[in-house]
Amino acid sequence: MNAVNTVLTTVVDWLMTLSAAWPPVVTLILISIASGILMAWIFGFTSPQRRLTRAVDLGRAQVLAIKLFKDELGTILSSLVHLFRYTGLRLWYSVPPMLVMVIPFVLLLAQLARWYEYRPLVRGETAVVELQTTAKDWPDLDGVIVESPPQISVETKPLRDDKRQSIFWRIRASQPVNETLRWRWGSDTVEKQITVVDNGNLFRPVNVRRPGPGWWDRLLNPGEPAFGEDSTVQGITIRHPARSTPLLGLDLPWWATFLIVSILAAMLVRPLLNVQF
Repeated sequence: MNAVNTVLTTVVDWLMTLSAAWPPVVTLILISIASGILMAWIFGFTSPQRRLTRAVDLGRAQVLAIKLFKDELGTILSSLVHLFRYTGLRLWYSVPPMLVMVIPFVLLLAQLARWYEYRPLVRGETAVVELQTTAKDWPDLDGVIVESPPQISVETKPLRDDKRQSIFWRIRASQPVNETLRWRWGSDTVEKQITVVDNGNLFRPVNVRRPGPGWWDRLLNPGEPAFGEDSTVQGITIRHPARSTPLLGLDLPWWATFLIVSILAAMLVRPLLNVQF
Protein backbone atom coordinates (compact mmCIF):
# COMPACT_ATOMS: atom_id res chain seq x y z
CA MET A 1 0.00 0.00 0.00
CA ASN A 2 2.91 2.37 0.71
CA ALA A 3 4.18 1.88 -2.86
CA VAL A 4 0.72 2.52 -4.36
CA ASN A 5 0.27 5.66 -2.26
CA THR A 6 3.71 6.96 -3.20
CA VAL A 7 3.06 6.59 -6.94
CA LEU A 8 -0.43 8.13 -6.76
CA THR A 9 0.75 11.01 -4.56
CA THR A 10 3.58 11.82 -6.97
CA VAL A 11 1.28 11.78 -10.01
CA VAL A 12 -1.55 13.77 -8.40
CA ASP A 13 0.80 16.38 -6.94
CA TRP A 14 2.43 16.86 -10.35
CA LEU A 15 -0.96 17.27 -12.02
CA MET A 16 -2.15 19.70 -9.36
CA THR A 17 0.93 21.90 -9.77
CA LEU A 18 0.05 22.33 -13.46
CA SER A 19 -3.07 24.25 -12.40
CA ALA A 20 -1.40 26.14 -9.56
CA ALA A 21 -2.27 29.51 -11.14
CA TRP A 22 -6.02 28.75 -11.15
CA PRO A 23 -8.40 29.26 -8.24
CA PRO A 24 -8.63 25.99 -6.26
CA VAL A 25 -12.37 25.66 -6.88
CA VAL A 26 -11.81 25.79 -10.67
CA THR A 27 -9.36 22.92 -10.46
CA LEU A 28 -11.82 20.96 -8.31
CA ILE A 29 -14.64 21.53 -10.81
CA LEU A 30 -12.51 20.41 -13.75
CA ILE A 31 -11.43 17.27 -11.89
CA SER A 32 -15.06 16.60 -10.99
CA ILE A 33 -16.22 16.98 -14.61
CA ALA A 34 -13.51 14.64 -15.86
CA SER A 35 -14.39 12.14 -13.12
CA GLY A 36 -18.09 12.29 -14.01
CA ILE A 37 -17.37 11.60 -17.68
CA LEU A 38 -15.10 8.72 -16.73
CA MET A 39 -17.76 7.32 -14.38
CA ALA A 40 -20.36 7.39 -17.14
CA TRP A 41 -18.02 5.58 -19.54
CA ILE A 42 -17.08 2.93 -16.96
CA PHE A 43 -20.74 2.44 -16.07
CA GLY A 44 -21.66 1.84 -19.69
CA PHE A 45 -18.73 -0.52 -20.24
CA THR A 46 -19.26 -2.67 -17.13
CA SER A 47 -23.06 -2.80 -16.81
CA PRO A 48 -25.56 -4.97 -18.77
CA GLN A 49 -26.90 -2.10 -20.84
CA ARG A 50 -29.58 -4.09 -22.71
CA ARG A 51 -31.12 -5.52 -19.55
CA LEU A 52 -30.79 -2.17 -17.79
CA THR A 53 -32.55 -0.38 -20.65
CA ARG A 54 -35.33 -2.96 -20.67
CA ALA A 55 -35.83 -2.56 -16.88
CA VAL A 56 -36.02 1.22 -17.32
CA ASP A 57 -38.58 0.95 -20.15
CA LEU A 58 -40.73 -1.52 -18.22
CA GLY A 59 -40.58 0.70 -15.13
CA ARG A 60 -41.77 3.68 -17.18
CA ALA A 61 -44.59 1.56 -18.54
CA GLN A 62 -45.77 0.80 -15.00
CA VAL A 63 -45.72 4.52 -14.14
CA LEU A 64 -47.80 5.21 -17.24
CA ALA A 65 -50.24 2.44 -16.28
CA ILE A 66 -50.71 3.98 -12.84
CA LYS A 67 -51.53 7.35 -14.44
CA LEU A 68 -53.93 5.86 -16.99
CA PHE A 69 -55.78 3.51 -14.62
CA LYS A 70 -55.79 5.68 -11.51
CA ASP A 71 -59.39 4.65 -10.73
CA GLU A 72 -58.65 0.90 -10.77
CA LEU A 73 -57.14 -0.12 -7.45
CA GLY A 74 -56.16 -3.63 -8.58
CA THR A 75 -54.25 -2.33 -11.60
CA ILE A 76 -52.50 0.33 -9.49
CA LEU A 77 -51.36 -2.22 -6.89
CA SER A 78 -50.15 -4.62 -9.59
CA SER A 79 -48.26 -1.82 -11.36
CA LEU A 80 -46.64 -0.72 -8.09
CA VAL A 81 -45.39 -4.26 -7.42
CA HIS A 82 -43.90 -4.47 -10.90
CA LEU A 83 -42.45 -0.97 -10.58
CA PHE A 84 -40.62 -1.94 -7.36
CA ARG A 85 -39.37 -5.09 -9.10
CA TYR A 86 -37.94 -3.21 -12.09
CA THR A 87 -36.42 -0.56 -9.81
CA GLY A 88 -34.73 -3.34 -7.86
CA LEU A 89 -33.41 -4.80 -11.10
CA ARG A 90 -31.94 -1.41 -12.05
CA LEU A 91 -30.14 -1.28 -8.72
CA TRP A 92 -28.94 -4.87 -9.14
CA TYR A 93 -27.57 -4.21 -12.62
CA SER A 94 -25.75 -1.16 -11.23
CA VAL A 95 -23.79 -3.20 -8.67
CA PRO A 96 -20.97 -4.42 -11.00
CA PRO A 97 -19.94 -0.94 -12.21
CA MET A 98 -20.13 0.42 -8.67
CA LEU A 99 -17.78 -2.33 -7.47
CA VAL A 100 -15.40 -1.54 -10.33
CA MET A 101 -15.39 2.19 -9.56
CA VAL A 102 -15.30 2.18 -5.75
CA ILE A 103 -11.58 1.49 -5.26
CA PRO A 104 -10.12 3.95 -7.83
CA PHE A 105 -12.51 6.71 -6.79
CA VAL A 106 -11.80 6.23 -3.08
CA LEU A 107 -8.09 6.51 -3.92
CA LEU A 108 -8.80 9.69 -5.88
CA LEU A 109 -10.87 11.22 -3.05
CA ALA A 110 -8.10 10.43 -0.55
CA GLN A 111 -5.62 12.27 -2.77
CA LEU A 112 -7.94 15.25 -3.25
CA ALA A 113 -8.46 15.41 0.52
CA ARG A 114 -4.74 16.20 0.90
CA TRP A 115 -5.36 19.38 -1.13
CA TYR A 116 -8.88 20.38 -0.14
CA GLU A 117 -9.71 19.07 3.35
CA TYR A 118 -7.16 21.11 5.32
CA ARG A 119 -4.78 23.99 4.67
CA PRO A 120 -1.16 24.47 5.74
CA LEU A 121 -0.24 26.43 8.84
CA VAL A 122 0.74 30.06 8.39
CA ARG A 123 3.24 31.99 10.46
CA GLY A 124 2.03 32.69 13.96
CA GLU A 125 -0.53 29.86 14.03
CA THR A 126 -0.51 27.03 16.53
CA ALA A 127 -1.44 23.38 16.13
CA VAL A 128 -1.76 20.34 18.37
CA VAL A 129 0.42 17.34 17.57
CA GLU A 130 -0.54 13.84 18.69
CA LEU A 131 1.83 10.89 18.90
CA GLN A 132 -0.11 7.63 19.19
CA THR A 133 1.60 4.48 20.48
CA THR A 134 0.83 0.83 21.08
CA ALA A 135 -0.50 -0.19 24.48
CA LYS A 136 2.47 -2.47 25.23
CA ASP A 137 5.06 0.25 24.42
CA TRP A 138 3.18 3.06 26.16
CA PRO A 139 5.08 2.87 29.49
CA ASP A 140 8.44 3.14 27.66
CA LEU A 141 7.79 6.60 26.21
CA ASP A 142 8.15 8.68 29.38
CA GLY A 143 11.31 10.31 28.08
CA VAL A 144 10.33 11.04 24.49
CA ILE A 145 11.92 14.23 23.11
CA VAL A 146 10.60 16.41 20.26
CA GLU A 147 13.13 17.89 17.84
CA SER A 148 11.80 20.68 15.62
CA PRO A 149 13.35 23.02 13.03
CA PRO A 150 14.08 26.62 14.15
CA GLN A 151 10.89 27.85 12.45
CA ILE A 152 8.76 25.63 14.72
CA SER A 153 8.66 26.06 18.48
CA VAL A 154 7.23 23.52 20.93
CA GLU A 155 5.22 25.58 23.42
CA THR A 156 4.05 22.96 25.89
CA LYS A 157 5.37 20.04 27.82
CA PRO A 158 4.10 16.62 26.74
CA LEU A 159 0.52 15.90 27.82
CA ARG A 160 -0.06 12.17 28.24
CA ASP A 161 -3.41 10.48 27.71
CA ASP A 162 -3.31 6.99 29.20
CA LYS A 163 -6.68 6.03 27.72
CA ARG A 164 -5.64 6.80 24.12
CA GLN A 165 -1.98 5.89 24.62
CA SER A 166 -1.19 9.27 23.05
CA ILE A 167 1.11 12.19 23.85
CA PHE A 168 0.18 15.74 22.85
CA TRP A 169 2.17 18.92 22.27
CA ARG A 170 1.26 22.40 21.06
CA ILE A 171 3.55 23.86 18.43
CA ARG A 172 3.77 27.36 16.92
CA ALA A 173 4.97 28.26 13.43
CA SER A 174 7.10 31.40 13.17
CA GLN A 175 8.34 31.20 9.55
CA PRO A 176 7.47 29.30 6.33
CA VAL A 177 9.13 25.91 6.28
CA ASN A 178 8.81 22.46 4.73
CA GLU A 179 10.60 20.24 7.20
CA THR A 180 10.15 17.32 9.58
CA LEU A 181 9.42 16.98 13.26
CA ARG A 182 11.37 14.22 15.01
CA TRP A 183 10.69 12.27 18.17
CA ARG A 184 13.47 10.44 19.97
CA TRP A 185 13.44 7.99 22.87
CA GLY A 186 16.39 5.78 23.57
CA SER A 187 17.82 4.71 20.21
CA ASP A 188 14.51 5.04 18.34
CA THR A 189 13.46 7.92 16.05
CA VAL A 190 10.28 8.70 14.10
CA GLU A 191 9.47 11.62 11.81
CA LYS A 192 6.46 13.55 10.52
CA GLN A 193 6.39 16.14 7.75
CA ILE A 194 5.15 19.65 8.49
CA THR A 195 4.53 22.55 6.11
CA VAL A 196 4.18 26.22 7.01
CA VAL A 197 3.48 28.81 4.30
CA ASP A 198 2.81 32.50 3.79
CA ASN A 199 -0.81 33.66 3.62
CA GLY A 200 -0.69 33.98 -0.16
CA ASN A 201 0.40 30.38 -0.76
CA LEU A 202 -2.25 28.35 1.01
CA PHE A 203 -3.11 25.96 -1.79
CA ARG A 204 -0.64 23.24 -0.93
CA PRO A 205 -1.09 19.55 -0.06
CA VAL A 206 -1.38 18.84 3.64
CA ASN A 207 -0.54 15.48 5.18
CA VAL A 208 -2.44 15.77 8.43
CA ARG A 209 -1.61 12.26 9.60
CA ARG A 210 1.20 9.80 9.15
CA PRO A 211 -0.85 6.60 9.33
CA GLY A 212 -0.49 3.40 11.26
CA PRO A 213 -0.51 -0.13 9.83
CA GLY A 214 -4.28 -0.42 9.38
CA TRP A 215 -5.33 -0.61 5.71
CA TRP A 216 -8.13 1.97 6.19
CA ASP A 217 -5.74 4.37 7.90
CA ARG A 218 -3.28 3.96 5.02
CA LEU A 219 -6.01 4.40 2.43
CA LEU A 220 -7.28 7.67 3.90
CA ASN A 221 -3.82 9.12 4.62
CA PRO A 222 -1.69 8.42 1.55
CA GLY A 223 0.80 11.28 1.79
CA GLU A 224 3.43 9.68 4.04
CA PRO A 225 4.73 6.13 4.60
CA ALA A 226 2.71 4.19 7.16
CA PHE A 227 4.17 2.78 10.35
CA GLY A 228 4.56 -0.98 10.45
CA GLU A 229 2.79 -3.53 12.63
CA ASP A 230 5.83 -3.83 14.91
CA SER A 231 6.35 -0.06 15.27
CA THR A 232 6.07 1.54 18.69
CA VAL A 233 4.34 4.54 17.10
CA GLN A 234 0.99 3.82 15.44
CA GLY A 235 0.26 7.25 14.04
CA ILE A 236 1.23 10.94 14.22
CA THR A 237 -1.39 13.66 13.64
CA ILE A 238 -0.98 17.42 13.25
CA ARG A 239 -4.34 19.16 13.58
CA HIS A 240 -4.39 21.66 10.73
CA PRO A 241 -7.12 24.26 10.14
CA ALA A 242 -9.93 23.21 7.80
CA ARG A 243 -9.88 24.63 4.29
CA SER A 244 -12.83 26.51 2.80
CA THR A 245 -13.58 26.16 -0.94
CA PRO A 246 -16.78 28.14 -1.60
CA LEU A 247 -18.77 27.60 -4.79
CA LEU A 248 -21.29 30.19 -6.05
CA GLY A 249 -21.37 31.82 -2.63
CA LEU A 250 -22.04 28.53 -0.83
CA ASP A 251 -19.44 27.16 1.53
CA LEU A 252 -19.98 23.52 0.55
CA PRO A 253 -17.59 20.79 1.65
CA TRP A 254 -15.16 20.03 -1.18
CA TRP A 255 -16.39 16.45 -1.44
CA ALA A 256 -19.99 17.66 -1.86
CA THR A 257 -18.88 19.89 -4.75
CA PHE A 258 -17.06 16.91 -6.26
CA LEU A 259 -20.10 14.62 -6.02
CA ILE A 260 -22.61 17.19 -7.32
CA VAL A 261 -20.49 18.29 -10.28
CA SER A 262 -19.38 14.78 -11.22
CA ILE A 263 -22.95 13.44 -11.14
CA LEU A 264 -24.21 16.37 -13.25
CA ALA A 265 -21.38 15.81 -15.73
CA ALA A 266 -22.21 12.10 -15.94
CA MET A 267 -25.89 12.87 -16.59
CA LEU A 268 -25.08 15.45 -19.27
CA VAL A 269 -22.75 13.15 -21.24
CA ARG A 270 -25.03 10.11 -20.88
CA PRO A 271 -26.82 10.68 -24.24
CA LEU A 272 -23.50 11.28 -26.00
CA LEU A 273 -22.05 8.03 -24.68
CA ASN A 274 -25.37 6.20 -25.16
CA VAL A 275 -25.31 4.99 -21.57
CA GLN A 276 -28.34 4.01 -19.51
CA PHE A 277 -28.13 4.46 -15.72
